[in-house]
Amino acid sequence: MNMAGKGYDSLSEESKAAFLKAGEEWRENMAEILESRRLDFDREHFVSLVSNFRKSLGFEASDTESTFDPWDLVSLPVRGNGGNAWDAMWDYWFALKKSFLRPVALLHSADPQHYNIGKLHRGSAIYFYGMFQYVFDEEWASAPLYAIHNNIKQFMRKEKGWRDTRVISDKEMFFDKLLEDEYSNDITSIDWKPLTNKDGKRKKGAYYEIRERHWWFPTVNVLFGDSKNPGRQNFDGTWEFIKQFSSHISRGADGRFTPRSFKRLDYMVHNDMNHLEWSRSDVREWLFNYVFKHYGVDVNRETFPDNASDRELEMVINLRAIEISSMTGGSRVYKHLKRVMDDPGNSILKLVKYAWPKYRMTMSQWSRATAGEKRANAMLERVFAYLNEHYTHGTSTPLFDENGDKIGYEATGGFYDVKVDGRSDSLLFAFEAQGDWHFIRGRVPHEDKRYDRTMYYIRHELPTAYLEWCAAQGIEPVEDELEYRQQVLDPECRRHIESIGYTPIYLMLSDYAYPVEGVHGDIPIWSGTYVTPDDLPAGHEERVGLAESFDMQGRSDIGDMIRKYYNEVVCA
Repeated sequence: MNMAGKGYDSLSEESKAAFLKAGEEWRENMAEILESRRLDFDREHFVSLVSNFRKSLGFEASDTESTFDPWDLVSLPVRGNGGNAWDAMWDYWFALKKSFLRPVALLHSADPQHYNIGKLHRGSAIYFYGMFQYVFDEEWASAPLYAIHNNIKQFMRKEKGWRDTRVISDKEMFFDKLLEDEYSNDITSIDWKPLTNKDGKRKKGAYYEIRERHWWFPTVNVLFGDSKNPGRQNFDGTWEFIKQFSSHISRGADGRFTPRSFKRLDYMVHNDMNHLEWSRSDVREWLFNYVFKHYGVDVNRETFPDNASDRELEMVINLRAIEISSMTGGSRVYKHLKRVMDDPGNSILKLVKYAWPKYRMTMSQWSRATAGEKRANAMLERVFAYLNEHYTHGTSTPLFDENGDKIGYEATGGFYDVKVDGRSDSLLFAFEAQGDWHFIRGRVPHEDKRYDRTMYYIRHELPTAYLEWCAAQGIEPVEDELEYRQQVLDPECRRHIESIGYTPIYLMLSDYAYPVEGVHGDIPIWSGTYVTPDDLPAGHEERVGLAESFDMQGRSDIGDMIRKYYNEVVCA
């Protein structure tokens, strides 16, 4: 009864009440009539017929009233081929009263051409589904209709009375199926990474690849919606999918969720089409979990930076911008800083300022002078302290002869002491970090982004003491500061290191590094890590770790020490 017309609105409240009462009585009468028509329906008999039909199709029995597994149910072909079992089930159904209920009425007709649900043979799966949803309504409500053959789905979308095939009504069942068929119950954080981008335009990416492997997997449009059906999505983007899937498989035996193996931060750094906004908390977690962890920077996250020790701050300050930006997620973090900061810059200093806005930074402490050298020394200090070996370093570390006297540069008349960047008297080696000023002449072009101007002091004039010594000796001085470094100081330093029985070890910190005659051979650039990483960024593939730098210069014993510390302390 239609109560929405203008006539109903004009009735008195008493008349409206009488009208509604009459409508209710009509519905009750119809319910009784319909129930009376059920009397000729033997449910148990029909269930047995359905079971025989399932067996004829070769499906295993399931613990359901229908004996159909939900995935077997939706995997039926467009035209069911159940032979005699199908015919028996159909004949029984067809013998029922034509007006049994609407689903039955739709299926009943002496002439297939007059079927309301399509001009198909009576053995079509669509007819089976029509019967199934009437008898096994609870099973039908949770059936993964998004996996049904496209022809069936198209029909259901056109006709009334069918559940929306684009809805994943039971996500736990869906996730269990995905875990079993695609990941074999063994999934790691690495498996999550391909799922961060659905790549809908080119129809590539993990979601399309999974669908190619598994007939039951929903389309991308079903998972995430599309422009035509923005409100039909089952997951609000790829992160929501990953979050729910991760939570599902992380559930413990007690039903509680354990910490997920793939967190929101992981999604943000791996997703090429990131729609999530970075927060200060995200940046902090990225620094701790990606940058600091990768480069062995050991800081207390509870006290950093306000109450961090000088040593902790030193390790962080020594991180170079080029290294940070090349880390996973680095480009996305810096893009975010450009959006939210007036002067974002490209440095660890700016990152710390943003992540901890209340931190009072001492600018002299955060100076980046000789950053690579300080960082390498800090790492060596930790290694040798762990192994109870001697190592000393500082602003400059002198060398001593067998009498305990400081060694001076003879080529310059002994005007100043020979100093190295670090030394070990127990392991007999001297450490020299070779930065940009060992390889470049003057200043580099401003557009050359490889050069970090905040890191190294560049000498622009030859020392007066050296020029006076050359004049006194009657020899020609070198032409410029680079030749002075490469032909005078560095060779003299190496000669003195070897004269006291120490091994000279050079660490390449400059992108401009090359072999220098009389000093060192072709040594790869340092990667900034204890050992050579497996996942160096593009353009940095030839870089080596601290351990490997020692190996290449004849001190694999020290390389093994570094690897021991890395495996036992850093990795642990």
